[in-house]
Amino acid sequence: MSCTIITFVLVITFALAYSSAKIELNDDKHVYLRLYPKYAQLFHPTVSKLDLSEGALKDDAHLAFFFNNDEYAYINEETLTVLYTNVTHRSIIFHESPNFEKVGSRFIYRRDLADSEGVEIELVNVEDRLFREVRRPDRTFYLTSFDNIQYLSKKPILPYYEISFICDNSARRDSDLPLPLLSYVDESFSWKPRYVIEAYSSESREESLMHSYADIHNNGNHAIIVAGSEFVADSVKLIRQIDEPRGSSEDAVEITIDEDFTGSYVYYAASKAPFSLRPRSTKSVQFLNPSVTIEPHRFYLNEFQPVNITGYLLYAYNITAHDQIIPSGDALFYSEGRFLGQARLPDIEADDNHFVTFGYDSSFPYTRTVSSSQVDTSNKTIDYHVEYTFHRTASDTNTVVHYVEVLQSLGEFELRTNSTKDACEDQMIYVQDLALHQFFKIPRSTNHCTVRFDLVVQKKQ
Repeated sequence: MSCTIITFVLVITFALAYSSAKIELNDDKHVYLRLYPKYAQLFHPTVSKLDLSEGALKDDAHLAFFFNNDEYAYINEETLTVLYTNVTHRSIIFHESPNFEKVGSRFIYRRDLADSEGVEIELVNVEDRLFREVRRPDRTFYLTSFDNIQYLSKKPILPYYEISFICDNSARRDSDLPLPLLSYVDESFSWKPRYVIEAYSSESREESLMHSYADIHNNGNHAIIVAGSEFVADSVKLIRQIDEPRGSSEDAVEITIDEDFTGSYVYYAASKAPFSLRPRSTKSVQFLNPSVTIEPHRFYLNEFQPVNITGYLLYAYNITAHDQIIPSGDALFYSEGRFLGQARLPDIEADDNHFVTFGYDSSFPYTRTVSSSQVDTSNKTIDYHVEYTFHRTASDTNTVVHYVEVLQSLGEFELRTNSTKDACEDQMIYVQDLALHQFFKIPRSTNHCTVRFDLVVQKKQ
């Protein structure tokens, strides 16, 4: 996981209970994310260090937060809460017409579009939408629509939601609790792992590399600023801490997220400065530096049939994780700058490995021929002669090939190997779970080799 700070375009107000004083927190827009595959848990500071030093965090406090329609559409309403304090009351109010909630507000009203000047009017009653003309106060009227209204105030306010909390902070006295945090689940944010693998041959002096990225998605309509992130990949635990500042100023609030929650460790993204995440966009940050071994292969899988076949071998890589878990994600494979293909990796535990295959390699064609003969005079068995010829048209390095022939349909059989001078090097052949496995090497000194074996099959009665 990682820790990502996000800045919302929100107006956030902290107010003391039983007092008219309000502290605006517009300058502190960092929001911290705990990202999951399909949503994110957001944490927003409710009071700054400066406010805290001035005694703003009283025993009884009222906190009010405001979200516009686009923002609130992605929020899971049930998850709205304030952490590290005792919430005694929560209210959610939708302000459908916030520009018409204050008596005395003035506007220009045009009865029709041809009226260029219009009439200046004043709001008299909020609930009934009763207005009167400013120059002729005795003339009052109701409005059912605000389509013909011109606003005289500053930029009109869009409809928004007001979420208010009454909090009891008495338990915080002389405690080491973190500062209170607004927390909620927002489905406009998500993430998924992505890996870029630079694969080299086994003979290359260069080691194959795996670069890991966390793709952070903003599917909403509001822009944010990300300064750090915490990633959760299902039940996989990731741990790697990077000692970097999480805030953009000396007075930034130090957020503490519970790092011991079930199923995950904390991982801080390796971004040295906050970055913006625009609406409908994706940002990629590095989140792991795994120690892995990547062994290139070519692979083939076939269910036995007594027919001739031609085709191409598949790209294959055996990936071993050494020091940490690698969560499941899409992997893109490259070789000397050439894109080879894409595959889905499962969760790979530390000190475990995964064999991945993808895409046909046109530089490795093969032919498979099958013939049969009757060698048993009792007519109880049939002998299949199988021959594979593997070609290599481009590579000039040793290539390890692993092919599997599924023999489940044959019933009882006996395997007989048949090696010749044009056989592939380092052959290893065995049968496991009714499947024939064979490993061998195509040396750089030749561009083809042959594998031969016989299967003596008992005829089904």
